[in-house]
Amino acid sequence: MSESAASGWRDLARHRGIDPDEVRLVYTRYAAQHRHAQAGQREPLPLDRWFRFYVLEKSSEGRQAGPAPGACSIGSDAVNDACIERPRAFLEVLAAYAREERLPID
Repeated sequence: MSESAASGWRDLARHRGIDPDEVRLVYTRYAAQHRHAQAGQREPLPLDRWFRFYVLEKSSEGRQAGPAPGACSIGSDAVNDACIERPRAFLEVLAAYAREERLPID
C-alpha cells in the first residue's frame, strides 16, 4: 500500500479527534469476530452492525468500572474511548481504515 493511501484514514482520524491506535485496536476485535464466524461456517456480522453492539458493550463496561484512579489509563484497552464518545465519527474512520487496508467489512 502506498504511503498516501495509508495517510487517508489517519488524517481523517486526526481530523475527527480519534486516536489511530484505538481504531486499530477496535478493528482487531471485529476481525476476531469475523474469523470466529467464518470458522463456524456462519455469516460474519457487517462492520456497522457489529460496531453498534460493540459500543453498547463498551459503554456498559464503562458504567460498571467507575473512574480510573488519578484519571490515568489502565490496561491496553483504555486508549481514549472515542468509540463511545463519538460513535458515528469513529465508525466512519473504522470503515475508512478497513477499506484502505483492504480488510473485510462484509
